[in-house]
Amino acid sequence: MVLTTGGEFLVRGSCNLARALGVSAFVVGLTVVSMGTSAPELVVCVISAWRGKEAFVLGNVVGSNIINVLVALGISAAIAAVPIQRQLLKKDLWVMWGASCLLVVLSWDDQIGRPEAAGLVLLLVGYLWAQVRRAKRHRANEEQNGAESPGPARLLSYVAMTLLGLAGLALGAHWMVDSAAYMAQAWGVSETVVGLTILAGGTSLPELATFVVAAIHRQHDLAVGNIIGSNIFNILGILGCAGLIRPIGVAPAMFLVHYPVMIIAALVLGLVVTTTNKISRSEGFVAVLLYAGYVCYLYFTATTP
Repeated sequence: MVLTTGGEFLVRGSCNLARALGVSAFVVGLTVVSMGTSAPELVVCVISAWRGKEAFVLGNVVGSNIINVLVALGISAAIAAVPIQRQLLKKDLWVMWGASCLLVVLSWDDQIGRPEAAGLVLLLVGYLWAQVRRAKRHRANEEQNGAESPGPARLLSYVAMTLLGLAGLALGAHWMVDSAAYMAQAWGVSETVVGLTILAGGTSLPELATFVVAAIHRQHDLAVGNIIGSNIFNILGILGCAGLIRPIGVAPAMFLVHYPVMIIAALVLGLVVTTTNKISRSEGFVAVLLYAGYVCYLYFTATTP
């Protein structure tokens, strides 16, 4: 209830704010909404790094990126086909692919140290700066077309609605993570598996709720921008901030299974987006089934003596 209500407020507030400021919904999804819905991942990863639970950090980031593409996007497409504006996605898809591949390269020595983490944060700053310039160009075009600016009171109401939605999403995800983490400890599975599934699933609930609500309201640009922006922010921002607190160790299983799944999911998304003008319902079902298979693999490998 809290998640769906928060998603409703976030979508309505951010879309109204985008229109009021003359910024495209896609750019808002890439920046404001994606950073907001990634807030639970940021909190969980920073606290995990501070407490020396590095396996939670990397598992949460990689697991969240997999869930965003296969589950959030898959479920929404399975409900109703998601139209795609390819001209909006090309550059940001490259950034998402690049960030995913860079994570593998930086992990090659089995650790993401503080220098690498600082580099990730700097790359995020550069990406956000590029998005600000992009938003300014779009706003200039809107002003040339005679778009009217709303009054301060209306702008304030849009900002308040967006912030209220973010707060609801963070609170709902927090409750879900606490409950799920307790259950995982009772089952006796590894921290890496907990990070990849329970924590990643719980902290990705805001993205899922936002995507579904946005799809219902046919705000597809906002929804797809949120998925891509969240995946970029998870690697560059969240992993970067956590790595500055404590170096992140990388388990061999990341290279054998989890990194390949994350990169393949991103590549398949890019292939679908660049060759068609929508993500069909059948493709959505396939994405969800692929994630179900991945979870089954994790379960059987985690419980095998």
